Amino acid sequence: MRAKTLRKIGAWIISVILLLPIYPIHAAEGTLCNLESGTCGVGMAVKGSDQAPVTIIAYTDFLSPVSSKAVTTLYTMMKSYPDDIRVVLKHYPSLTNDESLLAHEAAVAAETQGKFWEMHDQLLTHQGKLTQETLQGFARQIKLDIQKFQKTLETHSYKKIILKQVQEAKGFGVTTAPTFFVNGQKLVGARSLENFKQAIDVALGIAPPSPSQPVVAPPAPAAIVKIDSKESASIGPDDAPVVIVEYSDFQCPFCARVVPTLKKITEKYPKQVRIAFKHFPLDFHPKAKPAHIAAMAAKEQGKFWEMHDRIFEHQSEMSEEHLAAYAKEIGLNMDQFKKSLNNTEYQKEMEQNIAEGRQLGVTGTPTFFVNGKRLVGAKPFEAFVEIIEEELKK
Repeated sequence: MRAKTLRKIGAWIISVILLLPIYPIHAAEGTLCNLESGTCGVGMAVKGSDQAPVTIIAYTDFLSPVSSKAVTTLYTMMKSYPDDIRVVLKHYPSLTNDESLLAHEAAVAAETQGKFWEMHDQLLTHQGKLTQETLQGFARQIKLDIQKFQKTLETHSYKKIILKQVQEAKGFGVTTAPTFFVNGQKLVGARSLENFKQAIDVALGIAPPSPSQPVVAPPAPAAIVKIDSKESASIGPDDAPVVIVEYSDFQCPFCARVVPTLKKITEKYPKQVRIAFKHFPLDFHPKAKPAHIAAMAAKEQGKFWEMHDRIFEHQSEMSEEHLAAYAKEIGLNMDQFKKSLNNTEYQKEMEQNIAEGRQLGVTGTPTFFVNGKRLVGAKPFEAFVEIIEEELKK
């Protein structure tokens, strides 16, 4: 009973702290996918299980010796609670120090190559003068693609992501790094093992809260959002009482994994549920965008879902030649299909979907909105049914 209650508490904390969106760890080099939460995305890293009852959000600065000490202490503490803690590392560089911001950009650049933690360790171990040359040296040591790494630093590709996290942190009263939130309980500075243990035990319900420890009231649950899906490819009746909007990436393995679940939903609720597809190709999936364009070209001929299924069934085969072969297999007019691939309106539609998703807080795929209620990751059939049944009772 206690374990079940703790899981519910952990799930509630995660669902309401949308201010602290959970970004993925790495499934393999070159892809940013969380095997536990079933999502792909970019922006920060996670240690520990998605089912852990205690989530610790850590806002850190790679150039801060205090951050280095505190994070090391926290990771030591994780060994004492191997199944109970998940640590989400967020970026809080000093905006008055260009080297600090650059170090965090380097960490995200390494993340896109599946080497966040390796770069993380280099940065915290060598907190001296961090020039681009120094960072390149770290990149070589951890065997990154140097040209790709250097390009992201020169173009500041991930600066916006980091600055957004800084603003987010300030909105929750963070003024210095490191700052931690242990299931909402705020801890500031280089805390001791005893401090972390007390906060974790309180979160687990096995110790009373200390009057001296500040507690941050959890924010209200995320509002139900409205999404226009009239022009999106969809399956199910237009007047269905439940609409599931999916933000998906054709190269995301978890998006492929959830396809059978969605088909099962349409079979169980043929008249009650409509599923709408939104295009959300991730930057680090180079084959995704052409596949999304091909799917839109197929939609033009009334064969979106047929192309959708072919692409997800053959994710390892998404070259231009393969996409053309799928178009032929599903009976498309090939001249029209090839012409449609150059339709600039499709690129605009895709960009609009991406922008819309980001405004809604979508950071990884697949992300669903069931009548406006967010559901993230390749969740099991039962997770969808629970929400659908709740909505049908209204």
